[in-house]
Amino acid sequence: MAENLIVEILDAQGNPCADGEIGEVVVSNLHNFATPLLRYALGDHAEVGGPCPCGRHLPTLRRLLGRSRNMLRYPDGSRRWPCGFDPFRQIAPAIRQFQMIQSHLEQLELRLVASQPLTVPQQAALVELIQRALPPPSA
Repeated sequence: MAENLIVEILDAQGNPCADGEIGEVVVSNLHNFATPLLRYALGDHAEVGGPCPCGRHLPTLRRLLGRSRNMLRYPDGSRRWPCGFDPFRQIAPAIRQFQMIQSHLEQLELRLVASQPLTVPQQAALVELIQRALPPPSA
């Protein structure tokens, strides 16, 4: 990361996350002399990385997870990240893009762009993958 920024990964209480923990990305610009030092909460979440093998002591990120608004909402009030692209590609390599749309708390729509039609077993495997990832509907 850049030397003219302070990049922090903070938990829900505003405390710094340790290596391997996930939190919100907060950035402060150290190069702007015209305004006070501001901490910008970007709405992104990331996982804190370990020390850089190059020997520099700047913070590292292991992975970016995405925006808070892109998390799936669950009936119990919890929020989780949707599964990434890899599980879909493992089931059906023809998938090029996907979009998940949660229009209601217990409804998830999956839109796919594929280079060829998916087979019936591939479609069934995708449905099973999503059902395993989501909790059962509330009674």
